[in-house]
Amino acid sequence: MKKNIFVLFMLVSSLVWSKDNGSLGLTIATMQEWDTLHPISYQTAASESIMHMIQRQMVYRDITGKVLPEIAEDIPSIKNKKAKIITENGKKKIVATWKIRKEAVWSDQVPITCKDWKFSWTVGLNDKVSKTEKNIYSKIENITYVEGQPKICTVTYATDEWTFDRDLPPFLPEHVEGDIYKKWGDQKPQSYEQNSLYIKQPSTAGLYSGPYVISEIKIGSFITLKANPHFWGDRPQIQNIIIKFITDTNTLRPYLQTGQIDMVLPVGFPPDLAISFSKELAAKL
Repeated sequence: MKKNIFVLFMLVSSLVWSKDNGSLGLTIATMQEWDTLHPISYQTAASESIMHMIQRQMVYRDITGKVLPEIAEDIPSIKNKKAKIITENGKKKIVATWKIRKEAVWSDQVPITCKDWKFSWTVGLNDKVSKTEKNIYSKIENITYVEGQPKICTVTYATDEWTFDRDLPPFLPEHVEGDIYKKWGDQKPQSYEQNSLYIKQPSTAGLYSGPYVISEIKIGSFITLKANPHFWGDRPQIQNIIIKFITDTNTLRPYLQTGQIDMVLPVGFPPDLAISFSKELAAKL
């Protein structure tokens, strides 16, 4: 069902693509407001949609649900001998070796390392920090690395579950957020999030690992993204993206028809409305 809805929205968007924008810019509407773009603390589906543009994870799932490496060079397994089952105090656990891509860097060109991953895991375990799921942090007992090999992470999991290689902690730039967390992490609940640069200064260099970075944001109105000049993956062909928060479908319709909006995020967009738009636009072509 999710796949069918995704195809439907892509169909609608292809019918309303603005020819004037070409490959230089794209304007996207969302009918659900984002809450925060902090990799650990975001709660809404709208925020998750934007996360895919500005952050990369250790692994990701393709449209079929298959787990594939993203920041990781490959995925450890018992078969490739990069993961093993050990027994401690009568309990079976998995120890896996994750290797981060050599070329993977933050948007300020600082290398992404195990230190960032361990930092994020530590933050996620803190009960004073809000998070969507605690399990992705509590499933891990420890993350270690050797200073001379900062991109090779040894992860000890709490159990021997075969799903150890998915639903992993995100990455946080320790060199940007570390001192802020040290100051606010043990204060009252949500103190760290409220003082994080993801909230206070979201255009700060070094916060993002994906193909886009945030250049401007206005809560309840819009987010402006620009291509990350230091992205280590395939460079985005669209240089600028504006995401507008629009709740009124009567406003959305003329925006789509005139090309002021190029496409709509599926989050919060009713399927019956998408079908209606699609039929209207197809009849005019």
